[in-house]
Amino acid sequence: MRTIAVILWAASLVGMAPEAPGVPGAPAPLEAPSPPAALESPEPPGVRGVLAGLVLDESGTGIPGANLVVEGTLVGTATDVDGRFRLENLPSGPFELKVSAVGFHTVRQTFRLGADEERMVEIVLTERVLESDEVVVSASRREQPALSVPVSVETLSAEDLLARNVVVLDDALRTVSGVQLQGNQINIRGSSGFAYNTGSRVLVMLDGMPLLSPETDGVPFSALPMSEIERIEILKGPGSALYGGGALGGIINLITRAAPDDPETRIRTYAGAYQPARHAIWRHNWDGGDRPRFFTGGAVTHSRRFSERMALWVNVSARRDTGYLDFDETTEFHGFTKLSFRPRPSYRMDVLAGVAARKYDTFLFWNSGRDALRPGSLAIGGPSGNDTPTGTTDSFTHQITLLPSFTHLLGSSVYYTVKGRLFGLVLRPIDEDGNPRPVSSGTLGFRYGGEAQASWAPRVDRQVTAGVSVDAITTESSFFVTEDGDRLNGQPEGAVFLHVEEAPTEKLHLVGGLRLDTYRLDATRSETRLSPKLSASYDVVPGLTVRAAFGDGFRVPSFAERFTDNRDFFPIVRNLDLRPEKSRSFEAGLRTRRVWDGAGSMRFDIAGFHTLYEDLIEPKLLTGVQAFQFVNLTEARITGFESTLE
Repeated sequence: MRTIAVILWAASLVGMAPEAPGVPGAPAPLEAPSPPAALESPEPPGVRGVLAGLVLDESGTGIPGANLVVEGTLVGTATDVDGRFRLENLPSGPFELKVSAVGFHTVRQTFRLGADEERMVEIVLTERVLESDEVVVSASRREQPALSVPVSVETLSAEDLLARNVVVLDDALRTVSGVQLQGNQINIRGSSGFAYNTGSRVLVMLDGMPLLSPETDGVPFSALPMSEIERIEILKGPGSALYGGGALGGIINLITRAAPDDPETRIRTYAGAYQPARHAIWRHNWDGGDRPRFFTGGAVTHSRRFSERMALWVNVSARRDTGYLDFDETTEFHGFTKLSFRPRPSYRMDVLAGVAARKYDTFLFWNSGRDALRPGSLAIGGPSGNDTPTGTTDSFTHQITLLPSFTHLLGSSVYYTVKGRLFGLVLRPIDEDGNPRPVSSGTLGFRYGGEAQASWAPRVDRQVTAGVSVDAITTESSFFVTEDGDRLNGQPEGAVFLHVEEAPTEKLHLVGGLRLDTYRLDATRSETRLSPKLSASYDVVPGLTVRAAFGDGFRVPSFAERFTDNRDFFPIVRNLDLRPEKSRSFEAGLRTRRVWDGAGSMRFDIAGFHTLYEDLIEPKLLTGVQAFQFVNLTEARITGFESTLE
């Protein structure tokens, strides 16, 4: 079914408040969505060195807003309006300084300072007509250049999202090679099957924090604040060594943008229509197939920086979609906000919070090939004497999201981050008269937990990241029946992980990682998984990198897959013996980037991969009980290659 969309209008209102102190337009470390790359270090004991001076262009003019970062650490600063900078509390001995600015080639220089030494230098950058190098954080839980990442990863910038008129996440992902959408499920390299909205094999994250609902491990794409996204990172292949269960097939990480120096209000609205059904037989069976079906929505965002230490953005959106199928309408409201606070130079706190309300129909399966736009009924297990179609479900949900984080820089090469997460869900089915049923007839659930991560850079060519993660789920649902025969479910889980990066030479980059996860499946059973990861990249020549990677992934069955036992809409019986899904993936690839000053750039990426899946969870019809049940398949193999040219 083709879609005809019309964008009505978009506007941007920028306040006239004075600029925050510092360099106009320079990125503020307060709002950095990833592990901080340029926080000032706290005052250390003893006397340290100082590096100061100027960053100049080739004509000798100072460059304002240039970024200077000591590689492998969090020590950094930005130049003032005259191009001057000053870095204090630097460790004695050698270190590598990275200097970058928009429109200039990035340079790296090695310095060696003695104790109590203060050195003045001039650093010259050469001009180029090209945006700054892409960076990613999902591949290693820290910022690094995309060209050197030894795994398959793609990024979509805010400019890409605007050019493609992206209003929900799936609009953006449809343009990425190796990624397909199946309803509300993301499929990376063939990893996802058809699970009736009960589980996801791709982990969706917001600022590096997993978005996992209490009952199905998924979130609606429309709940994410796309107007406040700085970039989207798509990591292809298993990511369980870093992020645990749920990253069986890959990772989607949405990085939110920093608040601008000036107050800003943006308003966006859109509308469109699905054309009438193409085939006369479909239109004959459903009156709605004869006319266009409309959708519309809009969002309002306000962001401002109150001071150098505090910033805030708020996003409110609404959407109404009548759908191009019968019983496929959606009405929803979402609100998201991010508050960033930096009480001291070495501290940073961020809080992401969201609320959502949705009334929606879920179209499960069609009636027949001649009646494809209407949901069907199943003779097996359907309510006797009830004409309500079982191929659709109608629900009303409320959701809350709370994602706080705190980062503390302990020294020039060590920092730690603590993150919390809370997701709440109230789901109420809708009766035949269109009224929500009580919560006792639906689902009430919470998922909560947190993680602590420490990063240490003992030297320029080595980075070590380690951490622990804990989560728990508590859900009460009329659709679930546990091993105890009641409706109350709980699943605690915990993990420890270690990630090491090493650069034996300037061209060779090695990465290794391990993660140990433990899940309690029920009162007597638990599942423990060790997920290894090995990868390497080699810079053949500047701008050309080859890579190879190996990794394991896994996913524990969701509550909905294990415990659903209900025949009201779709006949499903529970399976308490479901085993976790497992994957093992190998890949090799090549990534290159060519730059022509004054004529733009070209990026080319090609990769071949082979993935083995075991115990994949899929629905199966059990004729003996006249119902479906989620079961483990023996295994599946997927081999292929993909390429990107832009």
